[in-house]
Amino acid sequence: MNEITPIKAVFVGRMCPLHFGHERIIRKMFEFAGGKGNTLVFIGSVNEPLSSRTCFSYEERRRFFNAVFSGVRVLGIPDFHNIPRWLAYLDDLIRIVGNADPREVTYFGGCPEDVRFFKDDGRKIKIINRFDGTAFQISATEVRAALAAGAPLEKYLNPLIREDVQRTFSERLE
Repeated sequence: MNEITPIKAVFVGRMCPLHFGHERIIRKMFEFAGGKGNTLVFIGSVNEPLSSRTCFSYEERRRFFNAVFSGVRVLGIPDFHNIPRWLAYLDDLIRIVGNADPREVTYFGGCPEDVRFFKDDGRKIKIINRFDGTAFQISATEVRAALAAGAPLEKYLNPLIREDVQRTFSERLE
C-alpha cells in the first residue's frame, strides 16, 4: 500500500483572479516544499455570491489556476465569517487531503495580512512580500479595476489565462 507523503506547505487565497503576485508566492512555496506534490492550494470564498470583489466563480478561478499550475492539488474553501470555525474546517482538509498535522505545515502569503489568522494561531508562516521592492507590486483589487476599465492586463496576468479572464469578466457584464 502506498502511503501519501504529508504536505509541507499551504497557500490560501481568493485568487479573484489569479495574478503574477499569486504566481510568485506559489512558485516560492513549491521551492520551499520540494515540489508541487508537497503542497496544497486552497481557493477561498467559494460560497460567496458574485460581487465586485468576488467577480469570478470558484469553477472559473479553479480553471484559471489549473491553466497556469497543472498537477497541483487545489481545493475550494468557504468563508465562515468565524475564524476558529474556518481554521477548524481548513485543518480537517489538511489532515484528510494533505495527510499532515496543520500545525506542522508552513502557510504562505504575500503580506502579513494574508497570513494573520495563521500567525495569530501560532502556526508557521512564510511571507513572500509582494511589496518589498523586489517584484512588481500587485493586488487583485488593481487587476479587477483594470478589468473594469478595459485596461491592458499584460503586467498583471499570465498569458495562459489573460484572454479567458477578460472574456469571462466581459460576459459577466452582458
